[in-house]
Amino acid sequence: MSVSLPALLRPRMGLTAWLVTVSVLAWAPMLVFASILAYQQQVEHQARGQAALARSAQAAATSVGHLLDSTLVELRSLARVDHIERGDMAAMHAYASRVVQVESRVRSISMTDAAGQQIFNTRVPYGSALPLSRVADLQAPLFSGAQGLISPLVDGALEKAPVVGVAVPVQVQGRTRYALRATLDLDEVAERLADQAWPTDWTATVLDQRHTIIARSRDVQRYIGQPATESLSSGIRSGAAQFLARTKDGTEVMVSAAQVPGSEWVVAVGQPAAALRDEVRQSMLVVLVAGGICACLGIGLAVLVARQLGAQMRGLVNASLQPGSPGAAPASQVAEVAHLASELTRARLGQGRVTEELHRARRDALTGLAGRVQFLEAAGDLLARSAREGDRCLGMLFIDLDGFKQANDRLGHDASDRILQQVGSALCACIRADDIAGRLGGDEFVVCLQAPAPQAAEIACTLAERIVHAVSAIGDGVGCSIGVALARPDEELDTLIRRADQAMLAAKRAGKGRVRSAE
Repeated sequence: MSVSLPALLRPRMGLTAWLVTVSVLAWAPMLVFASILAYQQQVEHQARGQAALARSAQAAATSVGHLLDSTLVELRSLARVDHIERGDMAAMHAYASRVVQVESRVRSISMTDAAGQQIFNTRVPYGSALPLSRVADLQAPLFSGAQGLISPLVDGALEKAPVVGVAVPVQVQGRTRYALRATLDLDEVAERLADQAWPTDWTATVLDQRHTIIARSRDVQRYIGQPATESLSSGIRSGAAQFLARTKDGTEVMVSAAQVPGSEWVVAVGQPAAALRDEVRQSMLVVLVAGGICACLGIGLAVLVARQLGAQMRGLVNASLQPGSPGAAPASQVAEVAHLASELTRARLGQGRVTEELHRARRDALTGLAGRVQFLEAAGDLLARSAREGDRCLGMLFIDLDGFKQANDRLGHDASDRILQQVGSALCACIRADDIAGRLGGDEFVVCLQAPAPQAAEIACTLAERIVHAVSAIGDGVGCSIGVALARPDEELDTLIRRADQAMLAAKRAGKGRVRSAE
């Protein structure tokens, strides 16, 4: 009769094999989890980086937008100089030349008619023969009702170099007769771009409406005037928040594009895509290598523990065998985990939100009143609030001094400055706490007020009369004429100011020192 081996003697896994198996089964899901977590954290890190990229592009676009907007504001002020109304273009040329000397961002100022003939250009003396404007077709919308225009990059006829410009319509007797254009120094655009302090491997570019390069954070002289790459233009046209494109030197980048406020220009900022992919690969490689090392250490410790346990069990049989102490996990293993956790925490805590908010709140240095930019911003906010509230109305007072030029000629500049300061003090004394007073320039002042709609006209006219009396009390033959306009539903701020200005001119024609309300 054959006898089978007892079940107890059949081959089985030893203690070491069991502990190694348990160690592998314990480490495998932990390693997978750690890899997924590291990948997710890297994705979140990239998302924060992309958000920072978008904020940087928007901040640069806002900075360039402020440059264009401030130039448009200056041009609109220049377009109202009375030399134009009188037809004294020589005086207008001289006045514009002085503006160019003061404003470093402006290279030249020119005036053209609807046919594209230049009336004057500050690049040459008045009366010089001037060629037809190369941007006459671009400026055509100004003669059809457009209030401002920002041109693409063109070759300047007199500058003999690529230029960009901004232009506004010039009205004479209520009709648009001319276009007043300022060419901008491209270095000013480049400086606005450089203010953002880009990382060395990022590429920031300003593109005009034709997607031609105007300014660039790197190699600007090499690429200025060249068209953007097709991949960049396609991405911008698609309207995607972020997209992959190639730079002019062939580098693949992740791009965030932001439109320059008030224009069709675009600021595109690119970060090398290879660096982003390398971050993911490196992060995953670190996790896999560290996990593999830890798994090997775990298996080694399991083998060591198994051997020690085996030795202890054998020691029960052989009393002469001294049991050894089971090995402990290396301190470096715990230190690495603690170090990794500390670094991740520090990275999260150290990851700040980048905020690039540009505030341009300037006050008039002579009178202490709000300057043009600050007044327009505050008045725009007040107009928007009036529109939301519905039951309140915005009033605009346009104030122009009478006899100021004669006083200046008679008494000198110091005395005229004193008069302007007294006018500013008189305005502050007359207006209410919530009213806004500002100086547009020269002897032009404005006051913006908000009042209940039924009483708005009475309050505005009463305030205007009070200002007329206060200014006339200054003496030296100085008075003022005031135009009053109340905001209509959905009316733009520029239109409201223009109506108040026209009412002021009507007051002057009626005999000065008067108040007239706009129709």
